[in-house]
Amino acid sequence: MITSLDAIAEGAAYDALLAQVANGAMQAERAALDADMSGDGWVIVSEPAWDGWRAYVDGRRLQHRIANLGYVAIFVPQGHHTVKLVYWPPAFVIGRGISAAAIAGILMFAVVHGRRKRPVAA
Repeated sequence: MITSLDAIAEGAAYDALLAQVANGAMQAERAALDADMSGDGWVIVSEPAWDGWRAYVDGRRLQHRIANLGYVAIFVPQGHHTVKLVYWPPAFVIGRGISAAAIAGILMFAVVHGRRKRPVAA
């Protein structure tokens, strides 16, 4: 659903379609679509607005909002834009950092202990 910013702010009926959305592709953890906006407005995606959604318009990360008590809304300016949503839950981001630190620690341990000279058995 695409509505105008004024319609949302004033609680007006959503009479006019202000944009066309095409080439939409939805997967479990990401969504991508092309939006042709005739004016500034909101693109509302019917995905639950859980923590972890990241919104991008033309590759630039933007803050998303909650619409209709639980869906993801992205403000998109007038013109043709590519909108992407990517779901990265906070636990995944934290776990990725911990895993990277653990792998780096193991590699450093292997390098340090691999360089030690071992006694030659006689």
